[in-house]
Amino acid sequence: MKAVLALELRGDNTRQLLKLWSSISDMNLGAGAGRAIMGSLPPFSWCAQITGLDTRYKYARRFLSFKRDYAQSNSIGSRGVRAIYMLEENKIYEVKDGSARYFCRICDWEIQRIPKSEVEIWLKEKN
Repeated sequence: MKAVLALELRGDNTRQLLKLWSSISDMNLGAGAGRAIMGSLPPFSWCAQITGLDTRYKYARRFLSFKRDYAQSNSIGSRGVRAIYMLEENKIYEVKDGSARYFCRICDWEIQRIPKSEVEIWLKEKN
């Protein structure tokens, strides 16, 4: 079973412009110059599959790719742009949606939020 998760990508227009100017700088000044000059913006929202334990970040994660949906966006793309993720059953996910962060899993085609303690139990059973 699968379920769809949609997260808003606020400020996506700014991120896309920064990416464009970084690419232009890379072409003119060499690889890596764009990021050194322009910097980068952290993503506003993301979804990652928990794959195990990690000594540095506590959990090993695989960040999922997404499809952009502009159906509800404003004219400049600063609000309403959605990241659409396909989540699968029998997996645990960590989601950052703006300032909120939570863990979830799929159960009967529904996205269920779960506490951190359940993630710990699931990881112990997995290993």
